[in-house]
Amino acid sequence: MKIAGVLVALALAGPKADEPPPVPAFPAAAEAVTLDVVVVDKQGRPVRGLAPADFTVLEDGRPQMVVGFEALDSAPGPSEPAEMPLGPVASNAGAPGERSPRVFVFVVDDLG
Repeated sequence: MKIAGVLVALALAGPKADEPPPVPAFPAAAEAVTLDVVVVDKQGRPVRGLAPADFTVLEDGRPQMVVGFEALDSAPGPSEPAEMPLGPVASNAGAPGERSPRVFVFVVDDLG
């Protein structure tokens, strides 16, 4: 009789077949903030040759570590945009005041 009682106790203590196994969880966090910075001198010209050590990033008054740095040196653009050559143009606009009796509708079903 003692063996039957032990088996019943083991059966009751074991995991239930109805419950899914617990999902393992662990605390984790990652945070990075991207800052775009433009540095110019008193004449408004870009300052070149800067390194991460030339910057101080503060959050709530406390210095933060710079984990990535990429210096971009862009050449000055043209004063006026270059004129693009015009090629064939497709348009559904008719003559002013003219209404088209046709309407085309395209439906894309990307769910099925």
